[in-house]
Amino acid sequence: AGGFLVFNMYYGDVMSYIVLMSYNGTMHKMFPTFIVHDKMHVDALKPRDARTLLMAGNINMTEEGAVYAWDWMADNFTRVSGGNYGVNSHDVQWSSEVDVPSFWAPVHSGMQRIHALTGDIMEDVTVSGAASDVNHAQLIEGNTVAIFSSRLTDALIKYDLEKNEVDWICGGEYGQFTLYDIKGVEHAAGSTLWAGQHNAEYFGDGLYFMFDNMYEQERPSRAL
Repeated sequence: AGGFLVFNMYYGDVMSYIVLMSYNGTMHKMFPTFIVHDKMHVDALKPRDARTLLMAGNINMTEEGAVYAWDWMADNFTRVSGGNYGVNSHDVQWSSEVDVPSFWAPVHSGMQRIHALTGDIMEDVTVSGAASDVNHAQLIEGNTVAIFSSRLTDALIKYDLEKNEVDWICGGEYGQFTLYDIKGVEHAAGSTLWAGQHNAEYFGDGLYFMFDNMYEQERPSRAL
């Protein structure tokens, strides 16, 4: 099968490289992120188009930084958040709005749309009372719906952006669904089957994938 894998390989403040390779293991590109900003690795890494990767930098483990676009074919690395170095590094998504170039990034209780030339905040969406430490914000259905990963409430939240209201909450103490674990055991709404999850993302056909951090559970992390 064709296609590529891309990931950030880093070791503390010693080294950090964006690696692009084929599925058969052939290495195509390695880009050292420390030449862009000292002690910066990349957390969020998403395709913007067929040749451009959008990524959010994490400067010196602060979980904040600037957002960049990497045209891997031309090996051109460009900052796209103006002078804004305070963007949450956990996630980034290019906006489909055509009025001005912009992207979306998570904030503690929701997400912000940020101007890609100036770094100014253009829109602010807050999920009042239901979200805490949002580390993923995914826009779907033509930017009318957002999927939030609320780390500190162990929840996935579907949010209607046109009505400005929560559609549903899955998992954690505010969860509205009965859950079933891998053994088929039923857990009532309000139960926690994952904890401190990262990168909870909708993949279509009712499927959601996440990295279950098992935060403070004294159990191994897992992919769900």
